[in-house]
Amino acid sequence: MIYRYNVQKNKNSILAIKDRSTDDVELNEEKLRNGDEDVLREYERISNSATKNNTSKLNLPIEIVRVGKEYPSSSSISYEKFIKGIKNKNPKYGEYHLSDYGDGRLVVTSLRNVTLGINPKECFGLIGPNGAGKSSLLNLITYTTTQTIGNLYYDGIENKNIKEDHFMMGYCPQNDSLWNELTLFEHLVMFIYLRGFTKKESKYYANQYIKYCKLEDHRNKYPYELSGGTKRKLCILLALITFSNKIMLDEPSSGMDPSTRRYIWNVLQNYIKNENSSVIITTHAMEEAEVLCDRIGILVNGELQCIGSANHLKLKFNDIYILEIQCNDTDLLNSMIKKDLEILNKDNVICEVKSKNRIKYTFQITSDFSKIFEIMEDYKIKNVVHDYSFSQTTLEDIFLKFAKLQQNKEI
Repeated sequence: MIYRYNVQKNKNSILAIKDRSTDDVELNEEKLRNGDEDVLREYERISNSATKNNTSKLNLPIEIVRVGKEYPSSSSISYEKFIKGIKNKNPKYGEYHLSDYGDGRLVVTSLRNVTLGINPKECFGLIGPNGAGKSSLLNLITYTTTQTIGNLYYDGIENKNIKEDHFMMGYCPQNDSLWNELTLFEHLVMFIYLRGFTKKESKYYANQYIKYCKLEDHRNKYPYELSGGTKRKLCILLALITFSNKIMLDEPSSGMDPSTRRYIWNVLQNYIKNENSSVIITTHAMEEAEVLCDRIGILVNGELQCIGSANHLKLKFNDIYILEIQCNDTDLLNSMIKKDLEILNKDNVICEVKSKNRIKYTFQITSDFSKIFEIMEDYKIKNVVHDYSFSQTTLEDIFLKFAKLQQNKEI
């Protein structure tokens, strides 16, 4: 969908955006220095580019600088929650508390000090568990709502200073936004026409897009006649035909069968390669993130936990391994293996009993791999173990590791 920036509509909310105090900035920077080095490096890259005249030296398609978002409590909040929120001095993520910025409001925090930049012609994957703040961040970027604090820059210009009708981006929301009164073909014609083409040109290009995306059989169907996967294809196409340098895709391949999903991945890869566009994708499919994204950011509890390419993240966490074992008795095996493998007695080992006769260990190890295979083969000979697998961490394992830190229900 096309989003145009409307200054008059958002004037009051823009003026209400707060500036961070020096103490607040220093406190957040100290927290970043004690956290992930890649997140700190991204923070330094982006935050140092801002100038005093509300522009950015990097001039990236999208820059998010020290952004925080608080949502006010609803009018239907119970008295007990209201009192608890007022007294809450050390709130967990998702709990009510008094605003961090001194205006006395009871709020819920959804984003905390998020800083990142989307590079030209980059596909950036934003992943995280439900309720981690992904939708809140997309709502800020698409200007569905405004940030409570921090700065957003588009092509080097701060959102406070972008003129009316100067801003446009392609957006495919998580929920299909289509008109039941228009056919698939008519949707495309209308959006192409809005870009400034004549009616004749709009119809010509609409037919070309339909052919390219293999939608000929659905050309004259209304949205309620389309499958979920076909509706997603149409929504993605409506976002791409804006030819903006900023494209947002929220769960683009949800509801698609594997072959359609692969085809859409190829379409997106060709689009990013051939057009001067930067794309942000939110997804729960780690395979999709690996195939499409140049960089990936994992968001948990409203904060960026790690950032980098899929290969970089896997190399960074490559000392994490998974040992899955099928056996007769998980209790017996667990007691035996902890005696024979000292590595499994450490505090950071995660033991998961998958079923009555299947157990999974996740642990860190940098050497002595042969000892693991030696013991497993010995257990097989003794008929303690039927089968086992020993593998290095995947992107999904990394995601699940961070997802366990999530504190709240959905925000």
